[in-house]
Amino acid sequence: MANKFDAFLCDVVEVRTMARILGAFLGPKNKMPLMVSGAEANLAQHIKKISRIVRLSTGMQMQLQTLFGYEKMDDSQLIENFNAVVAAVLAKLPKGRTQLKKVFIKQTMAAPVAVEI
Repeated sequence: MANKFDAFLCDVVEVRTMARILGAFLGPKNKMPLMVSGAEANLAQHIKKISRIVRLSTGMQMQLQTLFGYEKMDDSQLIENFNAVVAAVLAKLPKGRTQLKKVFIKQTMAAPVAVEI
């Protein structure tokens, strides 16, 4: 189940039960459910919010990798997504731009290309 879905929603009342039963499986995959109040009828809004989440992970390396588009997307969408990722990363870095040394873009099975920011 954790490999099939990108995110999970859970009613606030059921959070403890969900964490107890599925926490061991979803926790390591960083897919713990997001809480939704039972009174909120607008699930579409929560689904839209979840679909815009991008998870960035460094692991044990001093580099960051993420997916920001697909080859079938037009150039304007790719540029918009790339700029959004870079802006979000820069906003989270304590020293901002000075902590970002190099940026590369790489397609599947292609050589990386350096990008000036």
